[in-house]
Amino acid sequence: MSYRDRPRTKTIPDLLKDDAISLIRKNQDFGPTLAQEKLFEIPIFLYP
Repeated sequence: MSYRDRPRTKTIPDLLKDDAISLIRKNQDFGPTLAQEKLFEIPIFLYP
């Protein structure tokens, strides 16, 4: 098994990624920096 065939170790779960994208799309007036700050205010999105 090569390195390319292994699953990544630091992937974001799909459900969490979908929730984050939907929150950002609801507030489309956010730029990337403000969107990140707003996501980090929500405890579930404190992802290392």
